[in-house]
Amino acid sequence: MHIVIESIDGAGKGTVIPVILEELALRNRETLMITEPTHTAIGSFIRNEIVYKHEDGHAYSGHITAQMFAIDREVLYTNTVLPWKAAHPNGVIVQDRSLLSSLAYQPLQDPDVDIPWILSLRGNQIERANAPDILLILRINPEEAKRRLANRTDKQDNSIFEKDAFQVTLAARYLDPAIQAPYQNAGTRIMIIDADGTKEQVAERIKQTLNALL
Repeated sequence: MHIVIESIDGAGKGTVIPVILEELALRNRETLMITEPTHTAIGSFIRNEIVYKHEDGHAYSGHITAQMFAIDREVLYTNTVLPWKAAHPNGVIVQDRSLLSSLAYQPLQDPDVDIPWILSLRGNQIERANAPDILLILRINPEEAKRRLANRTDKQDNSIFEKDAFQVTLAARYLDPAIQAPYQNAGTRIMIIDADGTKEQVAERIKQTLNALL
């Protein structure tokens, strides 16, 4: 099984993912945890240069950003995901962010970037050809996500995407059928999880969802 978790910033992936991993461990399931961007040299470059909010104001286009993420995905799937799947046919992959983020973010970042072009990039084709079984989208009120980000002390991304107006529009894009279509067409089961409320409430919703899936 391959599970992807997606959301806007501040929706609670940092709460949800540990719950998923704990539930899988209780069931003695072999698990691979991966994230996009990765922690390889390419992924670090994306975090620290491509999407970083530079003090001098310089920024990269949506085309460059999308291409870098696609390269990072090709490396991730070629070197890690596909070999691990072959060696652990009964295992579970848990993935933090995916191609869906590029489909949601980059056209919003740059009007000259469209979905067909993003899907044409080689790394994205590889990920799409190995689409997840389950896509969990955390749905949250953007104002609540903003409040959580303001109170966050353990993780400061200083990303170009951490803008209120951008995040409000992004929240709607994640629920847009056009954004979800490549996954639906690949047979992925898409589930929307209410991420408003306390950590305990969200954790319980995730546990109930996993019980139904596993």
